[in-house]
Amino acid sequence: MELAPVILFCFNRPKHTTATIEALKACRLASETNLYVFSDGPRNEEEACLVNEVRSVLQGVKGFKSVTISQRKFNMGLASSIISGVTEVIQKHGKVIVLEDDLVCADSFLENQNKMLDYFEDHQQIFSTSAYSPPIKYPAHFADDLYLFPRTSSYGWGTWRDRWESVDWSMEGFNEFIQSKPQRKHFNKGGIDLTPMLLHQKVGKIDSWSIRFSYAASLQNSLCVYPKESMLQHIGTDGSGTHSTSSSYYGHTSNNKVIHIEHFPKEHEAIAKRVRKFWANSLIRQLINFYKRMAYISLLKL
Repeated sequence: MELAPVILFCFNRPKHTTATIEALKACRLASETNLYVFSDGPRNEEEACLVNEVRSVLQGVKGFKSVTISQRKFNMGLASSIISGVTEVIQKHGKVIVLEDDLVCADSFLENQNKMLDYFEDHQQIFSTSAYSPPIKYPAHFADDLYLFPRTSSYGWGTWRDRWESVDWSMEGFNEFIQSKPQRKHFNKGGIDLTPMLLHQKVGKIDSWSIRFSYAASLQNSLCVYPKESMLQHIGTDGSGTHSTSSSYYGHTSNNKVIHIEHFPKEHEAIAKRVRKFWANSLIRQLINFYKRMAYISLLKL
């Protein structure tokens, strides 16, 4: 099995970046893995010092087969940085594993992600892999290590060149989509928060590569492979650069189990319901999103 390279995107958090790299370096297969790091540039003078601290951390990185560091002179923003960085590396290697600078992985992360990328590469209905899974309660009879769900993940994920290059980042068919109840219903199988996020992307309220990636997967009736247990922890919400206070909501690093893929996983409606509930907006937010969507559609008809 040819190992996928890891791409790490970082910005202005030296402590988080250090924790992410140290955990990745401790993974099995790290010494056989090519690491690409994209360091985004500062937006202002105040951030320049922190960006320089991050880059000092990066200069000392060892423990991988190779380390390639790209330092942006200007600030690209996360979405543009990821789209351009993944495109560059995936054209060379054909597949990638992607991390951001606030994701601390378990020792099993690289082994499991490579196993998933290898097994599902020829299954075109699989758009990407995930190392994170929401903390839901599984049905008593569910014994598999993996499950399928129609929503891509941005927490430690992998994909292949043909899937990545199929994404229309400009969302050409959005206006037809937003007026089509069947299309919205299909997209929202991954969570009722998806369509509002896509609308916010369209009108410029957010700049997200991830929501456009999920949208592309939905258009192709594709799925993401999730682990039963998360293989990483998101530490970006604790404000300290350490991962000691994060809750299970953001995953965990205690899962060092090597997954077994004995058969092609299935979609489980009981699991899907619980995952959709996990991502669901509040009723008030749903109402606000409804009026925003109707306002946008009204403008289209003017």
